[in-house]
Amino acid sequence: MRKSFLAIAFPLLVLSCGKTSPAGEEAAVGTVPVTLQAEFAGESKAAVTSAGVVTWTAGDQIGVYTSAGNIRTFGLSSGAGTASATFQADLPAGEVPSDVAIYPKNSFKSLSGGSVTVNYPATYTYSANAMPSPMAAIPSSGTLDFRHMGGLIQVVCSPVPAEATAFHLVCKDMRIVGNFTTTVATDMEVASSSSADNTKCRINFDAVADEAKTFNVPVPTGEYASIYAYFTDAGGNKIREWQVLKDVTVNAGDMFVREMPELMRVMSYNWLLDSGTTDEKQPWTTVRKANMIAALPYRYYDVMGSQESTTQQIADIQTAVSGYSVSGTSHGGYPLATLGSSSDYSVTAIFRKSGVTLLESGTFWYSDTPSQSSRKTTGFTDIGGNSVKPKLLACNWAKLDYNGKPFYHFNVHLQVNEDGLKTGYDPVYKEIRLYQWSILKPRIDAVADDFPVILTGDFNNTTADDGDIIQTILAEGTLRDAYSLTLQPHGSTGTLHYLSTSATSRRIDFVFVNDKFNVESYRVDNSQQSTELWESDHNPVLVDLSFND
Repeated sequence: MRKSFLAIAFPLLVLSCGKTSPAGEEAAVGTVPVTLQAEFAGESKAAVTSAGVVTWTAGDQIGVYTSAGNIRTFGLSSGAGTASATFQADLPAGEVPSDVAIYPKNSFKSLSGGSVTVNYPATYTYSANAMPSPMAAIPSSGTLDFRHMGGLIQVVCSPVPAEATAFHLVCKDMRIVGNFTTTVATDMEVASSSSADNTKCRINFDAVADEAKTFNVPVPTGEYASIYAYFTDAGGNKIREWQVLKDVTVNAGDMFVREMPELMRVMSYNWLLDSGTTDEKQPWTTVRKANMIAALPYRYYDVMGSQESTTQQIADIQTAVSGYSVSGTSHGGYPLATLGSSSDYSVTAIFRKSGVTLLESGTFWYSDTPSQSSRKTTGFTDIGGNSVKPKLLACNWAKLDYNGKPFYHFNVHLQVNEDGLKTGYDPVYKEIRLYQWSILKPRIDAVADDFPVILTGDFNNTTADDGDIIQTILAEGTLRDAYSLTLQPHGSTGTLHYLSTSATSRRIDFVFVNDKFNVESYRVDNSQQSTELWESDHNPVLVDLSFND
């Protein structure tokens, strides 16, 4: 919702001379108290209500440029909580307000040659209803008519995540913090510009469980392709991330009010199975297990689809990372609640015990007898004329409820290219994947008209492979690629890194959703590549979703 709060562009002050200082004390020798009567809002910040009504608050200050070439501080002396207040300052005799006045005072940096410079801070400390949007006025006939120099984005969050300690607003490729200069005129505006830096504003706050907060962030005027927000915890880990505005023009005096949607974070992650061999490059038991246990809690996921997770790995994680339940059956038919062979692996639904409830679940295999652990053993021939048997693979599905909203989650690991080539492959492997899709698709179609659907997995295929499984899924249209539904995917493009620090563009891990979900953010967490704290040979994909009610 866009509102105009140009009602704050008001006749602000009348100059008068009195005999007392703002604190009621005698004025300093050689100075006279100057009173400014303001119609317009603690800590050098005004306050703005959801209706766009602005009031002054205790401690408010305005910076006024004077005839002596100084920026003088005028402090609020009366009228806190109203739109009409009195500001006072002791000025040397003969010194009077001159070219321009700026609110808040600490944003007024300089006046030079008719150009005023104001600062939009990169960091604030939260104050309820605080409205730090810079305003400017030119003295005329003893009055000031304050006008906004930019717009205001108000984000209502109810509640904020319990672990959060900071709120961030980010404008894609547009500068919103730092110093901005404009010419002193009746209508003074500061404009954003294209930039890779200074695109983010942070508001720090004390975390209180289940507390609602409203964050007001000033932004310069301009055209913005994408404005998004996220929370971080004390360690800087992102908790929730969502789209606030897109393709919007901000004019001076505009106020945009947005509510944080109810978000559910879904992760798709190939763990790299524990092969148990002595020549394993990064052994699970001595290297990767500890790294994954350390990293998983700070991804704040609600539902994870894991691939290549052995029953032993799942047991290790369940023992160390509390608060999550597991649903599914291994490819070999073992219940995941008990240990099977350490070499038997699975596609697993791991979901948060708090907020997520399992309603139904099941497993099917890619074969002519999908209700039992089996695979299709005939019908596939490679380019050399040899019979090819697909891997024994299952799909685990679950009907889950997230805070009263039911949805279906399907999790898959489709046939790999057994020739070992990273690009290019024998067409037989494409045929196998398409066969697997023929088993999977009708089960998704059976519920997609009535429920939100998520499909996570390692598809061993990219969007660039003609006629393969990814292009087939997208062409059929029921499911959409989360990556393509967000304006600003974060992290690396590729998901398969082969235990290398080198950047990769090979994206074979996907999160698909039907049209009953909105994709609020998409992120590939490639932190293990930069730190070499290996967890897997894949990077996890993190997607924040809202329900399209």
